Amino acid sequence: MKYLILLTTFFTLSCESPSSEKEAKETVAEESVLTTSRDSINQELPDTTVSEDISTQTFMEFFSQFMWDRDFQRSRIEYPIKIDAVNIVEKSDWEHLSFYTNKSSMPILHFDTLTYFDKDIREEDISMYILSFENDNAKKYSFAQKAENWRLFSVNTVSINSLKDLEFIDFLKRFSSDSIYQTNHIEFPLTRFFADYNNDYETARDSIGSGDWGFWNLIKSTEALMVLDVEQRTQYRTIFFRGIENGIHVKYTFIRSGDSWQLIKLEDYST
Repeated sequence: MKYLILLTTFFTLSCESPSSEKEAKETVAEESVLTTSRDSINQELPDTTVSEDISTQTFMEFFSQFMWDRDFQRSRIEYPIKIDAVNIVEKSDWEHLSFYTNKSSMPILHFDTLTYFDKDIREEDISMYILSFENDNAKKYSFAQKAENWRLFSVNTVSINSLKDLEFIDFLKRFSSDSIYQTNHIEFPLTRFFADYNNDYETARDSIGSGDWGFWNLIKSTEALMVLDVEQRTQYRTIFFRGIENGIHVKYTFIRSGDSWQLIKLEDYST
C-alpha cells in the first residue's frame, strides 16, 4: 500500500504549481512516484531547450513557446479563426489560451517508447486533442505548417469517441475504475527505474510485487491528457508527465497484449 500512497501524493502535487523552484524540487524529490522500465526501451532524458531559430523548431518546442508567450501565440493564429461557434477575425480580439501554464505537469499520450521530445513529429498538419474524462469530450486544436512555421487554424469541441485511439482510451477508463481488472493488466513484478536523490540522482532500480500494489485511478491523474493525431503503428502506449517549470519527469508505458494492454514500465526521473 505504500506505493499507492506515493502515487496519490504525486498526483495531488500535479494539481497545483509549486510556489518556488526550490520547493518544487524538494517536494518532488521527497514525494516522487517510484517507477520502472525494461532495459531494452529505457531512454535518456531529452533536451527541451527551445530553438532560437523559429523556423527549425520542433512541434513540441513550438507548442511550449505558443503556450507561454502571449505575443508569439497571437502571431501564430490563422485569422479569421473559429473557436467552436465563435469566429475571431482580428488579432486584437484574440484571448490567450493558457493550456497547462497553471498546472505543475503536462500529461501526454505517446504511441511509442520515445516521446515527442525525443524525436520530432513529421506530419505537416497535426490535430491535438486535450481530453476531459469528466465531460467525455475533448478540445481539438488543428495546427498546420505555413511558410515553415506552425500555426493554429481552428479549435472545436468533439466527443472522445471520435478519437482514433479510442480502444486505448476505453482501456484507460476501465483500468482506472476496476481494481481487479487493473491488477490483471499489470506485469508483476513491476520493475521501476527512478532518479535516486540520495545518490546524486543516479538511475536506480527495484520492483513492485502484486501484494505491494494499490489501486490507482489513472484517468483522475491524467485529466487534460494531451493526445496528438499521429501515426499509431507501434505496440506501445506511453503516458508521460512532463513538469511545467519544475523537475517532474514521470513515464508509464503499456504494451499491447492480445486484445488489451499491460502496464510494463514505471519511470521517475524527477529532480
